[in-house]
Amino acid sequence: MFKRAVAVVLFIAMLICLSGCSGLSLKSVDSLMRPPIVSDIDNELKTAFENAVLGKNKTNGAPTGITLLPPSSGDYKSAFILHDIDNDGESEALVFYSKQEDPSKGHMNILDYEKGEWISVADFSAAGSSINFVRFVQMTSDGCPSILVSQSIYEGDSSKVLSVYVCDTSSEELTVKNICTEVCTVMENVDVDSDGQLDIFIIQQDFSNNTSPQSVAKVLKMNDTGVIAEFGAAKLDGGISSYLSVKTEKAGASSPMRIYVDALKGEIQTITEVIYWNAVSKSLVTPMFNVETQSNIVTRRDEKLASQDFDGDGVIEIPSQMVFEGARRYASAKNIYEQMNITEWIEIKTDTDFERTRTLVNSMDSYLVYFNALEKIMGGFTVYAYDNSRTWVFKVYNSAIQYVGEDLFAIVGATKEEAEKRNISKANYLIENDSTVVYFEPKAKGTEAGITADSIKPYIKSFKG
Repeated sequence: MFKRAVAVVLFIAMLICLSGCSGLSLKSVDSLMRPPIVSDIDNELKTAFENAVLGKNKTNGAPTGITLLPPSSGDYKSAFILHDIDNDGESEALVFYSKQEDPSKGHMNILDYEKGEWISVADFSAAGSSINFVRFVQMTSDGCPSILVSQSIYEGDSSKVLSVYVCDTSSEELTVKNICTEVCTVMENVDVDSDGQLDIFIIQQDFSNNTSPQSVAKVLKMNDTGVIAEFGAAKLDGGISSYLSVKTEKAGASSPMRIYVDALKGEIQTITEVIYWNAVSKSLVTPMFNVETQSNIVTRRDEKLASQDFDGDGVIEIPSQMVFEGARRYASAKNIYEQMNITEWIEIKTDTDFERTRTLVNSMDSYLVYFNALEKIMGGFTVYAYDNSRTWVFKVYNSAIQYVGEDLFAIVGATKEEAEKRNISKANYLIENDSTVVYFEPKAKGTEAGITADSIKPYIKSFKG
């Protein structure tokens, strides 16, 4: 159709047309673009937008500043977005902007092309100086896509305003309404209950009580009548300073859709929240949250290790750390050392059943070793790590008397050039990459016990946290 044919031209050219309008000042990087030709249909949209946002000020010649607000992330990066929001086969125009007299409030103006002309049919505003993203999400099996708009309230603040808009198809004319507005820190579209329809997953933080901050996970679902309601809610750890990432996983047809949220607690501690829908109890479940302490201590670690499928079995595991008895890490001078940790990877089987795999993670040389496997080979052991030489020395250790004994073997990271200069046999290579190697270095005590590169190699693997 005619409107669809000019959609691409509109998308690229429209912003420039607006920058040259009398009485209208647009401030946007998009305004630096220069399309070769401006069509009549572009001028019509420009004029309709001007009339909608300027109103009487334009007629009276009063100066009015308009700042375009292109989304900072997501699939749409222009302040002008063309999308078929009412399923009529034709694209409508959404324009995001703020006014000079009230820059703290962002606007969305919606224009429809009817009977040969662009008409502004709605203008919405919400607190927020910038647009984070715009999404069009099908939240029901039929009907129009929902328009999701995320705005930042204050610059640098983690809280966002999420607004949801839908078209009312009961009217012959295009009608858009705001059906939901929520303040949140995290927002994702996830089919939480595996019914084939996308839901809205959010995390809300409440810092009104400085001594007892609160966090809650919520799921919002749209019903067939176009109404959004809270589907489930569950408490989370309230001591989160920032959320780092969100991952989802559905391991099998009968498995729930699990949401993994890595978060920074305080300045250095990382945890992972896990949220999913329990179809039996018909409730949102957070198995890592301790009701008594009102916190998540099960998944805490001192390193910024992300939750991930570390062993390639198709299921996300969560790292948690505990003190590694007798182990030392010499980050600089050899007489100053730090405590090392064992990293335990937690795989959720059920709400209360977790499978745990203990490892030692070397972030510097990007490898890990399986702790329990090595313990079976050589009994009690500990490690002294030397960052300057990229060397981990494995030593005999008696936990009953906290005794550190002789060296068993070492694992060393080096460039290939360094390994060649040291005459390291390739038979001792444990991991080999394009330019680096991780190799086995025998020690007398370990050799006596039959510990070789071949016996260690199955239990060391490349890893990037």
